[in-house]
Amino acid sequence: MTLAQTRGISDQSLDPAVFRGIFSGFPSGVTVVTALDESDRPVGLTVSAVMSVSLDPPLLAVCLQNAKYTLQTIRHRGSFVVNFLSRNQSGISNAFAVGDMDKFSTLRWEASEHFGAPILENVRAHAECEVHSIVEAGDHTLVIGRIVSGAVSETDPLAYCARQYVDLVAQQAS
Repeated sequence: MTLAQTRGISDQSLDPAVFRGIFSGFPSGVTVVTALDESDRPVGLTVSAVMSVSLDPPLLAVCLQNAKYTLQTIRHRGSFVVNFLSRNQSGISNAFAVGDMDKFSTLRWEASEHFGAPILENVRAHAECEVHSIVEAGDHTLVIGRIVSGAVSETDPLAYCARQYVDLVAQQAS
């Protein structure tokens, strides 16, 4: 029995439109999570559900859709990179948000220091991670990574809110 059931809350599902409405107005940073598959080919996808977890040890969490090849690759490889996009990289975000295309053929990237996963050029920051733990949660999986290396630049971040990219720097100036 779940905690909700012990409190008398029904199993009736929340309307997906309400769920999306709750979170669409919540601003988030935009990242591209990358890894190398078993053939050492780069894979990746756009992810906005990223958060810091712990300073000691340094942990972050990314939330990936269960059906995604990148998640399967991360499970197999045990490592990944989170590329925190700069505000002028919405095109990269859009490219990695769709499947069935070679997303890396037109991009410049370099191999990460420890695991060789792609670090995209001109990102705001990147964090190279080894898998610490994996938690299945509905139709997504939470991958907690231990950060083994990373870097930060002085560029402004790309953010997303209300189903559109937003310029946080312009918002601060107003």
